[in-house]
This record gives sequence, C-alpha cells and structure tokens, in this order.
Amino acid sequence: MSAGAGGMAIFGSYIGKERPLPGEAVNVVTLDNSIALLAGLVIFPAAFALGIDAGSGPELIFVTLPNIFNQMAGGIIWGFLFFVFHEW
Repeated sequence: MSAGAGGMAIFGSYIGKERPLPGEAVNVVTLDNSIALLAGLVIFPAAFALGIDAGSGPELIFVTLPNIFNQMAGGIIWGFLFFVFHEW
C-alpha cells in the first residue's frame, strides 16, 4: 500500500499546473480499465486452452501466465520481468 501511495505522490508531483486534475483522473481510470480488459482477453482464452479452471479467482493470473511464459520464446526473461514489475 505504501508503494501505491508513493506512486500517486510522485505522479501528482509531475503533473503540471496547466493540466486539470479531473482530466488526469479520467485518463488513469480509462487506462487502468483498458489494461484490465486486455488482460482478460489474454488470460481467459489461455486458461481455457491450457485446461485451467477459469473460476479460480485472482490467482488465475499466477497460474496461467507461468504456463504462457514457459511456451513462448524468451519466456523466462518476460516472466521474470512481469513478476518483478508486478510486485514493484
């Protein structure tokens, strides 16, 4: 939680006074929801293709993505980067 609060403080410190805060809030919400929808478009078909129970909840990403990374070229590097940046 402190990493999220720190990230918001840093993000807020870089917003210029010419940019309205409500507009930036709309941008953040739009980008966050877009990324979540794109992740769903990747995770659910992959889970069905790999025979993983799609109803397993939030941990589905941590079951499906390692299988995806194992099957792709350079998957060890991409998997490492994903999980490092996810926790960052």
